[in-house]
Amino acid sequence: MLVAGDDATRVMSSSRFLHSMRSRSVLVGLWAACALALLVGGLSAGGAIGQDYILPTPTGPEARMPVLTPFPVVRIVGQANRRGAIFSRVTARTAVGSRIVATCRGARCPFARRSKFVMGTAGTARTVRVLSLERSFRVGVTLRIYVVKGGFAGKYTSLVIRRNMPPRRYDRCVPGVTLKPVDCSGV
Repeated sequence: MLVAGDDATRVMSSSRFLHSMRSRSVLVGLWAACALALLVGGLSAGGAIGQDYILPTPTGPEARMPVLTPFPVVRIVGQANRRGAIFSRVTARTAVGSRIVATCRGARCPFARRSKFVMGTAGTARTVRVLSLERSFRVGVTLRIYVVKGGFAGKYTSLVIRRNMPPRRYDRCVPGVTLKPVDCSGV
């Protein structure tokens, strides 16, 4: 493996390389150094015997994550009242193999976190009912629903329960399984 140094480059074995690289900035620098070395002609296509020349994938803002296909759709049906809201149906249409995670924060939350795995034939989409959310919620409760799958950008939906009004809804994207919402334009 080729690793960028201060004044020169050096070759390391692939097993030591993977354990020694921890910093994202070093990894991006390594990727750039390997690409430059290949363009200039510093590395031959075959390489030396017993050495690997694998370019790491870029990370950070230049690396865009593919989105779940079809992109998840979260639907909520219910009624608002003076105590909060009653959800009669909560569904998520998403790809098979993804996970639906629901968290609840606020006074009198019935649960802290629930998770459901979407099962079925690979490569298809399913509409899944989230039965743990089909109930009543008090005013002030914040529900967060994540639809995620490793290696793909998923969906984030936040619902804030209000008195005599529909819940305030926020929709964003989630890169991978980090459960940290970001703006969908950056995914």
